[in-house]
Amino acid sequence: YFIYQELDDEEIFVPETLPKVSILMPAFNEENVVGESLENILNLSYPDFEVILVNDASTDNTLEEVEKFSEDSKLKVIDLETNQGKAGALNKGLEQVEGVFTVVQDADSVIQEGLLQKSVAKMMSNSNLGGVISRIQPLNRNSFFRKLQVTEYTVTNFYRNLMCSIDVLDVTPGAFATYRTKDLKEIGGFDRNNLTEDLDVALRLRKKGRSLGMV
Repeated sequence: YFIYQELDDEEIFVPETLPKVSILMPAFNEENVVGESLENILNLSYPDFEVILVNDASTDNTLEEVEKFSEDSKLKVIDLETNQGKAGALNKGLEQVEGVFTVVQDADSVIQEGLLQKSVAKMMSNSNLGGVISRIQPLNRNSFFRKLQVTEYTVTNFYRNLMCSIDVLDVTPGAFATYRTKDLKEIGGFDRNNLTEDLDVALRLRKKGRSLGMV
């Protein structure tokens, strides 16, 4: 998926000094897409970030594809021997996070340049924000199904933006979401017993008194 922000949306002041960000990328059998995602994320212009990729006991060549980027000092790889599921893989990565903010990004997604800066800046501008999401569109549109998805996600993006405007957003999609690391650790990370970890973590952040936003 392609994660982006509208250029004509609200003005977000991006400070000159930005804190360190940790990008968690869980991967299970993503050999066909993980290379593109890593190349995209490792070449972002954000000043200080790390990428923690968690290979969740993949049975294909995901790890081999990831190892092609092993010389990049920003990349840390956690290779799990047994499959933990997405929430479990995220929790393993969260144990090694060093950033003030933690981004969760799926291994089949790429993000627009500048989005990370704007997401962090929005979080910094409002101490009550527990999470920030962005718009999502299919990365490849070369099939009838993908073209249908364009319409689906356009409508979804519209409704999520509307929900933010009245402060009732109730999900932080796993494709791309930014959190305060402190908040994630205080709520105990991601629930391994919940299949919709992105909905669960959003609701627990709201229970903590946090709002959710969108860029």
